[in-house]
Amino acid sequence: MRKSYAPWLLTGAALALVIAPPLTASTQRRPSAEELATEAEVIVVATCTQRQSEWHDGRLLTSVEVAVETQLKGPAAQTLSVVLPGGRDASLEPPLAEVGIGTPVLRAGEVYLLFLVPSSAVPGRWAVLGSAEGSFHLAPAQIQSGGSPPPGVPTSPQELLESVRWWIAASQTNGQG
Repeated sequence: MRKSYAPWLLTGAALALVIAPPLTASTQRRPSAEELATEAEVIVVATCTQRQSEWHDGRLLTSVEVAVETQLKGPAAQTLSVVLPGGRDASLEPPLAEVGIGTPVLRAGEVYLLFLVPSSAVPGRWAVLGSAEGSFHLAPAQIQSGGSPPPGVPTSPQELLESVRWWIAASQTNGQG
């Protein structure tokens, strides 16, 4: 007589479905220019001048110094210190490189439009709002100011910059900024 394990397998599978936590998925939508402009405490067009990895409270971080070219929102500053998750520590054996998912890459000598909030990792420094969603690489020709377009979904860094200027002006007019 041959034993069948099928009923036990089916019972086990049914039980696993009942007691297992539900699977969830998430998607992240890109914030609008309005959301970026209103949620950021500081908005600047800045050149990345220096990158350096450092350990802070057991976390590997990259400290990025930026020279402010245009202050669009927030307190005036000539330079800002921005903290990004991840970095490299070549002093360890083997060397350690850590990359934060969705972390912006700010390269020395390049110009960016940055939406910043106070860093929760390092007090007194700044973090990019929404990780990579709050940093935009700008070519030199895109830094020039233009007209004030109506708000919408920007299709280029120039349109984004103009849209941000529009939303900052609108929020200041409405007493939000």
